[in-house]
Amino acid sequence: MIYRNVFSFPVSQKRQASVKYRLIVFSLILFFIILTVNSMVFLFMMNQIMPENTVHELRKIDDFKTGMFFLFIVMMLVILSVFAVFNLFVIKLLRPLNKIIKEICQISGDWDLKNHNNNSKKCEIETLGEFLNMTIIDQLTGINNRRFFDGNMRKLLKSLSRTNSKLSLLLIDIDYFKKYNDYYGHDMGDSCLREVAGILSRNIVREDDFVARYGGEEFVVVLPNTGENGAFLVAERLLNKIRESSIPHEKSDIIGFITVSIGGTTGLVKYMQNERDYIKRADIALYKSKNNGRNQYTFENFETNSG
Repeated sequence: MIYRNVFSFPVSQKRQASVKYRLIVFSLILFFIILTVNSMVFLFMMNQIMPENTVHELRKIDDFKTGMFFLFIVMMLVILSVFAVFNLFVIKLLRPLNKIIKEICQISGDWDLKNHNNNSKKCEIETLGEFLNMTIIDQLTGINNRRFFDGNMRKLLKSLSRTNSKLSLLLIDIDYFKKYNDYYGHDMGDSCLREVAGILSRNIVREDDFVARYGGEEFVVVLPNTGENGAFLVAERLLNKIRESSIPHEKSDIIGFITVSIGGTTGLVKYMQNERDYIKRADIALYKSKNNGRNQYTFENFETNSG
């Protein structure tokens, strides 16, 4: 934009033509001024010559007038030639300058176009980024969604299988959420989901760990390179943080606040495993937590149930 501001005036095509035309008009005006002055001088000199009575003197006067007239014509031709040569010289002199101006104009135009293209690409990248976020971010809670979980789990399982590492997975369900929705309404239900999602995401502190909304009132927490003891600690912390939030739930059969049930599993990652294997084990553990009174966590050993 700096180049455009500097060169916007002189690089105008109309401006270039205007300079040339003004030069020609100026030369013509100057030529006619000189022509007029010469004519006036010529007429003045003619009037100053007083005719005599003799024929000989009159003939001399006619010869003098004729000579003056031819001299005047020659002077006009010389002046016209000088102006013509001058104009040709100036036009030839201006050609390099016009070429430079055109090059500057081209550079300025290319610069503006480049900036425009860069801005367009930036907008396209931002729009693409927003679109990609919409595909992997849950629009209600603002955390990762099921699509993100499926894709990231596949990559994690391939990566961890190369190093024989462990992976723990927690499946979390809000207790008696249907009763909550029926009693408080769907708007409050959405608000409850957002609050629970925020609590879970704030308490998943390691860089590689992540939480996602699995569907409805279910959430999933993935803990790479985490054994069963580490997963126990995370599950206990999440249970306590949800209870401490004291989200009212008058229709809960446990206490008057929102609680969650958690099912977890830990396994040594193998190449042939997939995300459904871990979800299946964690879902079995979650079912046990609900049957045992909810508001607790239960773990199912992955290897024992892999059959």
